[in-house]
Amino acid sequence: MMRAIQLTESGLDEQFEEVDCPLCNSKKRDLYFEHDDDPYLNQLKVPKDFKVSFYYCDDCELIYQSPRWTKKTADRFYSKLYRPQVPQQKNVDYKLKDAADVYDFIHEDKVFPKSGRMLDVGTGEGLLPYTHEKMGENGGPKWDTYAIEPNKVYADWARANKLCQVETGEFKKKSWRNLTFDLITAQQVLEHIHDPVAFLKLCNDRLYSDGWLYIGVPTVEYPWGNEYSRFNMMCDNFTASPHLTLYTPRTLGRMLNKAGFYLERLDYYSRGIRSLSRKLRPGETQEHYGRENRKRIEETFKNCCALERQHLAKQQESVSSEGDSQEDKGMEVPAVSNQMA
Repeated sequence: MMRAIQLTESGLDEQFEEVDCPLCNSKKRDLYFEHDDDPYLNQLKVPKDFKVSFYYCDDCELIYQSPRWTKKTADRFYSKLYRPQVPQQKNVDYKLKDAADVYDFIHEDKVFPKSGRMLDVGTGEGLLPYTHEKMGENGGPKWDTYAIEPNKVYADWARANKLCQVETGEFKKKSWRNLTFDLITAQQVLEHIHDPVAFLKLCNDRLYSDGWLYIGVPTVEYPWGNEYSRFNMMCDNFTASPHLTLYTPRTLGRMLNKAGFYLERLDYYSRGIRSLSRKLRPGETQEHYGRENRKRIEETFKNCCALERQHLAKQQESVSSEGDSQEDKGMEVPAVSNQMA
């Protein structure tokens, strides 16, 4: 069920929609967390008292946002307001280390293919494909890499710096000439997608029968308990409006299963949880039984949210910018081998 909501201020019309659970379509839910004065909605001139609300599905336990911005509103934001400038060097350095860490997680499994064709969806700076290319040049598995990035500034920057082959736009059935892949990666992407199950099913369709899928997402479950300083290592704007769904290991596993994947490996890391899945084989099933420890998750989640709101308050003026200026001064991209040492 979707119900449109229109908010108007300063002559701008922004569309929002009430939704049921994106995983199981249940209408049964409880309010989990809400806040106003969202920095991203402020850029869209949405009234500051409009509340960004997250709900807990009583059936499948997914945490999701409702009302949320429509696809049309999200497209306008991402195309015109999000990341309007080229990356800063410090972000490139951080993302390169993150890419090396993801590479290690993917390839630590001995049964994983040693070479093949890779697609990175929502590549950003293009550093995960770049890492795969460079590791192949340094004696590691050789991968033929492709990427998709909806943000034109970042896609152009990745091409200009010759980091990867990148197609500007969204991931669709005909992206990259409808090629089939051995590995698809989506790092901190799924939480932004309006229909995450459909997105995962598209990934399934674009993989070979023995293909693999890597997914990294923020999590609302923190195994380090009350050590809230660890939260500072996680993604900024965790509960802000662009994040339409929030995950635990169990709900991510359930979503992967619904899209035809078998979750082989999952781990916590500094930005949330990450997983490696293969396609379900004929007649194969996988179930994630049990219920979440809701009280424990709520306690840690609310404390982390409080820290995040403090962090966001300090970044209000610069939240839309990740660059020093509109001018691309060129980037120094360190050798991946140095990052892996």
